[in-house]
Amino acid sequence: MVKLTPELISAAPSYLNPLKDRELDLRGHKIPAIENLGVTRDAHDTIDLTDNALTHLQNFPLLRRLKTIIVSNNRISHVSPQLATSTPFLTSLVLTNNALSELGDVVPLASLKHLTYLSLMGNPIREKKYYREWVIFNCKSLRVLDYQRVQDKERKQAQHLFVTVDNLPTALASSLSSTKSAPVPASKTFIPGTDEEPTGPSVPAGRAGRLMTAEERERVKAAILNATSAEEVRRLEKTLKEGWVPPPTQGQES
Repeated sequence: MVKLTPELISAAPSYLNPLKDRELDLRGHKIPAIENLGVTRDAHDTIDLTDNALTHLQNFPLLRRLKTIIVSNNRISHVSPQLATSTPFLTSLVLTNNALSELGDVVPLASLKHLTYLSLMGNPIREKKYYREWVIFNCKSLRVLDYQRVQDKERKQAQHLFVTVDNLPTALASSLSSTKSAPVPASKTFIPGTDEEPTGPSVPAGRAGRLMTAEERERVKAAILNATSAEEVRRLEKTLKEGWVPPPTQGQES
């Protein structure tokens, strides 16, 4: 693994992405922990930490400009309660393919008052009962969860499940708040001059960090050809970057 040093950050690509946001690219270094981001001098709208070895989303300095954090394909099982203090204007958080497994793990996200877009695809937490209602209940400003727009009826259902007529948390809400993921075991650190290699979860098919199959490439080509606007192409590019391939169209299904 590679430490996130000031030198690494300074050498990382920084550019305007398709959404015209200033983005810092820290993908694919197997970074084990977030540190030293103060050297960015709050000059970025987006920070991309995809394909690293993070287990905790924490230790951000105060970054008022930062609007988007992408941490797909890591091993994150813990979100710091201080995240909202460090990134007060965060609007998009992509946690695709991580290790959040308990509903209580998302409670710190409730303090992100401007969060409108959240992806938890590929996390064990999505298999939990009340998952979607619980996330919507905690993240009041959320508009899109896992690529699906949040509906008013979902907000009402969440309110019914987790708030009493006296405007107090229900027993269910109190129970879910207390659940937390167990820490993810740390990967081995690569030691130069030895045969030791970092270990970590393999990357399943269809996720970022590996080559696409021939079938997936054809699906991407079809999606691009069928796009009807530049905005649709930008959305497609963003989802591909996060590791998700378009589903097969009717004509491609066997």
